[in-house]
Amino acid sequence: MKLPTIQPGAGIGVVAPGEWVRPKDIQSAVDLLKEQGYRIYYGNHLFDQHRYFSGTVAQRVSDIHQFLYDKKVQAIYAARGGVGSAQLLPHLDWQTWQKNKKLLIGFSDITALQWGIWGKIGVPSISGMTLTLQLQPGNPYLSLFFKMLSGKHQQITAAELSHEKVQVARSGTAEGILMGGTLTIINSLLGTPYFPQFDQPLILFLEDVKEPLYRLERLLVQLQQAGVLRQVAGLILGRFLWQEGQHSLWPIVEYLFPPDIPVIVNFPYGHFPDSCPLPVGVRARLQTDPFILSWN
Repeated sequence: MKLPTIQPGAGIGVVAPGEWVRPKDIQSAVDLLKEQGYRIYYGNHLFDQHRYFSGTVAQRVSDIHQFLYDKKVQAIYAARGGVGSAQLLPHLDWQTWQKNKKLLIGFSDITALQWGIWGKIGVPSISGMTLTLQLQPGNPYLSLFFKMLSGKHQQITAAELSHEKVQVARSGTAEGILMGGTLTIINSLLGTPYFPQFDQPLILFLEDVKEPLYRLERLLVQLQQAGVLRQVAGLILGRFLWQEGQHSLWPIVEYLFPPDIPVIVNFPYGHFPDSCPLPVGVRARLQTDPFILSWN
């Protein structure tokens, strides 16, 4: 299925499926969306707080359904990640979402919803540009993101990454379903009805934050033993932030992946402001020399 697109003038519903959020945390990002011509609507419980969540499970689900059923709204935007999104999966109206095919935009903990939605109904989403961190005026990938939203941009090339230190760990090309997000959240779905059953090659992209190196390796061992990594035809490793720097993960975990697959490391994707958004659940092609990631 192709990535759902929305044009300026369309409605975007803002929700908080996980951790609670304050109005001031998202105001500048909302202003950017309005400047692009989007009409912004807030969920009824967007700024609620229940423990460390933005409302109870029922309240958070009702905000998503509020926009799922609203014809004025073409996309659902998660204000932030945090914790708790997976709690909503058993309660979502999958039939309506499959019928309406509304775009979900979010990052980090929202990975649980994005993988669950794709696994259940095959609707792609966008990972990145969280309102509290990345959708800010200084992000160099803002223009790419807005073109991605409207369907005018269906690739990321070496030219767009020229100011980055992206590295090719293994050369080659690969085709498959582009899937990715935060590694710890992906693993949290294993053994649940919401982890997708992959019967085709994957181009996998990953990132994480505040996880020690041994735990990242353990998480990938788990994915390997679950049979997921044998489906990987191409790998894009974002940034695995740790204390004041980041892990060099690939030399540690190379043995877990199929041999001879193309591998990109230090891709600008992760828990930092200048992060590049990536689609989830689209058919894609990865080329390393020069770098081109394209999807349809």
